[in-house]
Amino acid sequence: MTTQHSIELWMTLALALYIGAFVIARRAWTVHVVLALSGFVADMYATYLMAMVSRGGLGNFLNIPLSIQVHTLLALFAVGMFLIQATLGYKTWRSKEMWRYELYRRRHITFAKWVFLPVWFLAYGSGLLLFL
Repeated sequence: MTTQHSIELWMTLALALYIGAFVIARRAWTVHVVLALSGFVADMYATYLMAMVSRGGLGNFLNIPLSIQVHTLLALFAVGMFLIQATLGYKTWRSKEMWRYELYRRRHITFAKWVFLPVWFLAYGSGLLLFL
């Protein structure tokens, strides 16, 4: 299996795990967390593979094609969005007062629907376009 196919496989696995975490969230919180963290690990491994096969590593960023730069920036932005998403989930889990729990829960759900998943889909789509 080539590295390109490995990257595609790991990113598709991450996509499936993220979607699974989103779908199962209301029914099984522990499974939601395990799927989301597993998706993040698969995402990070694929990103690591991409960095290793890029020409000259990340130090040569300005000399690579614009399409790869855009994809890399979207991927890094998606990683940051996941960290914010995870923080909101953690704050929801740790909230002792009901009003605080509801506040963070709403933010966690809204952020997932309207920020994290759309950014991640853009990064995934831009990566697919690179391989076509």
